[in-house]
Amino acid sequence: MTVYNEGKTIKKEIESFLNQTRVPDEIIILDSLSKDNTVQIIKSFKSKIIKIIEKKSDMGTARNIAIVKAKNEIILVTDGGCILDKNWVSEMMKPFEDNKADVVGGIFFPLAKNVFDKSQGAVICKSLEEIDEKKFMPSSRSLGFKKKVWKDVDGYPKHEIGGEDTRFVLNIIEKGYKITITKKAIVYWRMRSLKSFIRQFYLYAKGEVRAGNLAFPRMRRVLIASIIFPIYFLSLFFTLLFFRVFFLFLFFVPVLYFIYQGIKVSRKVNDIRGFYYGFLFSFLKRFMYFSGIWAEILSRKKDMYRNENY
Repeated sequence: MTVYNEGKTIKKEIESFLNQTRVPDEIIILDSLSKDNTVQIIKSFKSKIIKIIEKKSDMGTARNIAIVKAKNEIILVTDGGCILDKNWVSEMMKPFEDNKADVVGGIFFPLAKNVFDKSQGAVICKSLEEIDEKKFMPSSRSLGFKKKVWKDVDGYPKHEIGGEDTRFVLNIIEKGYKITITKKAIVYWRMRSLKSFIRQFYLYAKGEVRAGNLAFPRMRRVLIASIIFPIYFLSLFFTLLFFRVFFLFLFFVPVLYFIYQGIKVSRKVNDIRGFYYGFLFSFLKRFMYFSGIWAEILSRKKDMYRNENY
């Protein structure tokens, strides 16, 4: 796991590691020189299996450094700010031991205390019933792999603003490895403030472009939607000037879509306030994501991610 300024959450996260039904052989945490009390809290745990590395690093490089230090062949990865279900390690390990899997993807759900968090989680995360194991793209919040796979894809790409763990998974798929999805390995993911949510998806999108993720077949739908995004707004402007009837049609079709999303979220969270939050989060997620893609495409930064030599 990599962390930076996780003083408010790190204690409960480490407790969730140590309280596993199958405790991991070692817990390696790379701290990117946090400015709060993250390191002090980690060191307050006297467990011999916890190893901390203090080094200023981007996220991809930090993950690679921690993996190099790992003694075992099977690596399980999660993120700072997450809480592990008590059976996470044991459920992640089963496919490795039973099916001789090379890569295992767990799932992640929102760690939600109120309607705001629940609604945000409903927009970001699929429910257990909605997850299609053949199409589900695992995240490094809940991922396991053998070191040989990590070496074969040259490790995690160098991270600057985002997209490195998506690129890592896409590289694994491109190499022909099968990813076994286990729905019983659950990580609970803390939701963000509205400001952080907006920034998160904007930077995710910029990272996707800079990492070259949109060139992969698994990202084709995202690429097509990204192309449609500016065309839609140009069409909206043009029809407003010359074809008002078509303008109303173009305007209200996406509005109806986001109303539908609001209804879905309100049902999921069982609260009428979920309609407003569902509409808001669904709109902001897509608008900021596609805005980030085009901001990065139109920027002068053309350098792609580089893999360090690990």
